[in-house]
Amino acid sequence: MKKLLCFLICIFISINVYALDLSSKNVVLYNLNDDTVVYEIASDEKVSIASLTKIMTTLVAIEHIDDMDAEVTITYDMIYDLIAKNAAVIGFKTGEKLTYKDLLYATFLPSAADGARGLALTLASSEEEYVGWMNDKAKKMGLTNTHFANVIGLDDKENYGTANEVAIMLKEALKNQIFKEMFETSEYTLTNGMKAKSSMRTSANTYHLNIDYIVGGKTGYTDDAGKCLASVANDSTNDIKYMLINIGASTAKDNAYHILDATEIYNYYFENYKYYDLVNIGYKVTSLDTIYSRDDVDIIVNKDIKYYTNEVNDDLLEITYDGVNEVKAGTKKGTKLGVIHVNYDGKTIDDLDVYLNKDISFSINEFIKAHIRLIILMVITFVCMTLLIVKLNTRRKVKIA
Repeated sequence: MKKLLCFLICIFISINVYALDLSSKNVVLYNLNDDTVVYEIASDEKVSIASLTKIMTTLVAIEHIDDMDAEVTITYDMIYDLIAKNAAVIGFKTGEKLTYKDLLYATFLPSAADGARGLALTLASSEEEYVGWMNDKAKKMGLTNTHFANVIGLDDKENYGTANEVAIMLKEALKNQIFKEMFETSEYTLTNGMKAKSSMRTSANTYHLNIDYIVGGKTGYTDDAGKCLASVANDSTNDIKYMLINIGASTAKDNAYHILDATEIYNYYFENYKYYDLVNIGYKVTSLDTIYSRDDVDIIVNKDIKYYTNEVNDDLLEITYDGVNEVKAGTKKGTKLGVIHVNYDGKTIDDLDVYLNKDISFSINEFIKAHIRLIILMVITFVCMTLLIVKLNTRRKVKIA
């Protein structure tokens, strides 16, 4: 029976983890509300990351550009070998005048290699120096399994990352307002009249994939990396924001498999996961005794506690109080009494400090009740002593008489 139970548990876990039919080899999905990983496949494996590299390329550029509207001239060195390397380009020409903002949007939206090379060679003395900046930035972010060899994302054994570290990189980049605006843009018109269109949205439209809920994304594709996507989506029904990195999707030309995988993952979590109420504000955990007071002291949960999951089992919820067991009269409002621990399925969900919400007043009646036996004994003793004294005084008077 025990073996059968273990087998069924293993089957359930397997179904829960591998229920999604994906072609992507490396995946990590973050619930950004809590900044927690909720789904992953080989997320720490070092792999080629293709044009997801350009997340770092553009972030480093933004940090080095003083004037977004400054004019840049396209040179032969920026474009001469890109077609031969099978790199995607927007089609800049030697001698063409653009702005840094143009180069950024061209690099990010259609993933143009000529835009990326243009940024590198105008901001640094060489692409190698610029790549050095990118690697320095990666180290500052704590990315120990990420390294860059070029600004484009071309396959190179020294140009790699992990799904999880791409997510960390993207989260950091999105803190920059210029990057965030670019990330969430679908189309941008350059000063030369060219249209820079999001490769993610272009591919989705080609294969009739609905990605209206995806607020922004960056695609990538090389033979080694497969099709890749870094994206952020909003589950508006449940008010949850997600970040997904999926790498190594099929390169077959009958569909945009990186985007198809993203839609399957997002839709599954939109439909099956949300925040459930574990405990509501006002829930009474216990009551404390008071000493010499008529005031009541209830230990109350002071906020709604929610938990992100696909279902809630009340049997897994545990709410406990750890603190003083009684409160003396005279204790002032704001005194810390203890802590409420909210645990679910063996995990700490929240710890709530509990403070007294009123002054505890003294009651003479409660004092008497607490010491009634002693008081009665003292009264009896007093009466007896009084009677004894009276009796003794009476005897003395009789003798004298």
